[in-house]
Amino acid sequence: MFCSLLSHSLFNWAVKYQSPTLITIFKQLMPLPAALWGFLLFAEVPLWNQIVGGGVMIVGICVYTKAKDG
Repeated sequence: MFCSLLSHSLFNWAVKYQSPTLITIFKQLMPLPAALWGFLLFAEVPLWNQIVGGGVMIVGICVYTKAKDG
């Protein structure tokens, strides 16, 4: 419950400074730190398709932000 409230509050605060579309795009990155914590704390090794999917997400977000800037 605490994480959900904190997350919603931070995203609502960020909307004052960035577009809601950009905030929503970056929200898609939330599983990546969760996977990193799972690896570090519980030795959960992600599958190859999960690693590829994370890379595709990062590349897609980079493409979006570059297109938005230029």
